[in-house]
Amino acid sequence: MGYDLFEVRVANFIFNDKNELFLLKNDVGTWGILGGHLDKGEQIIDTVHREAMEEANIKIKIVKQLGNRVVKNSFIIAFACKYISGEINLQEEEVTDYKWVKISELKKYNLTFKEIPLYAKEALGAIKELKEISSEFLKELLSVAKKEGIEKIVVAAVIKDGNKVLLLERPKDDFMGGINELPSGNMESGENIKEALIRELKEETNLDFKNFLKYLGVFDYSSGSKKKVRQFNFLIEVVKNGEVKITEHKNYVWAEKENKAFTKVTANVKNILNKL
Repeated sequence: MGYDLFEVRVANFIFNDKNELFLLKNDVGTWGILGGHLDKGEQIIDTVHREAMEEANIKIKIVKQLGNRVVKNSFIIAFACKYISGEINLQEEEVTDYKWVKISELKKYNLTFKEIPLYAKEALGAIKELKEISSEFLKELLSVAKKEGIEKIVVAAVIKDGNKVLLLERPKDDFMGGINELPSGNMESGENIKEALIRELKEETNLDFKNFLKYLGVFDYSSGSKKKVRQFNFLIEVVKNGEVKITEHKNYVWAEKENKAFTKVTANVKNILNKL
């Protein structure tokens, strides 16, 4: 019995600062989304960035993974992306033109597939929800915490690999021993939030911080010494060639929400992960 193999492809819904969608015109006259196939041994996130550079010479930021669809023998995964930089230079021979187009204007174009406006609306919605995490924004978080009597600051990183999240298991003899938690730790004297996050990430996981993706909010709790603690939580991107190595925890796991590892996560952390 023979089976057809699916080719995995990405579709990048890229928007600029004017909320315009990047469209490409192919050599048969239809307009579509920048994208391409997953190379052997390649991570899907790397495909998204590679195709943007190869096809148009642009750098983009992934905001959210959208839905997927099957077309013939292709399994297509859509991503909401934000244009970052680069002078557009079309590389593919079959691409003849490009345009930045408002969603309301898409009906004027002969599109490669009819679901483009639907995915485009979802992508733009995700981008509009994205808060730019500036140094001023981070300072304001600390200022508010101080005014509200917070005595200790903890920074935490949500790191995703597809649908999986990195969780670390605390040692049994530690405070809140045995729970699974996000890579996190105390902000030390003289540090700002970003510096603390970079340091804690490296110390706890051996991974290197690359970029903030989204601010996921806070929760407060009392420490073992009864201090008022506030944990700031951020979805981040890490450098891809890093290998997880733990030094302060018993174990680590990349877990989906259905994984039993989530039964050992606190309610506060679950609420943060439900925002993804």
